Amino acid sequence: MRFPSECYQIHQTLRQTMPNLTETQSKGLALWTFGTITAQSGCQNSVIAALTFAGGFSSVRQRLR
Repeated sequence: MRFPSECYQIHQTLRQTMPNLTETQSKGLALWTFGTITAQSGCQNSVIAALTFAGGFSSVRQRLR
C-alpha cells in the first residue's frame, strides 16, 4: 500500500531519531503522526477518519493498534 510522501518522510525521521524502534513500530508511529497532523486532532476516531485512504475504518484501526 502506498502512503503519501509525507508519511515516508516522517518514517525516515523516526528511524533516524529513534533507532531502537522496530520497523513495524516506526511505521505505525509514522502513520499515527501523519493521521494526527492531517486530522488536526489526537482523537483516535478522527485520526482513523483522516487515514481512510489506507482502507476501511476497521482495517485502519487494526493497523494502528
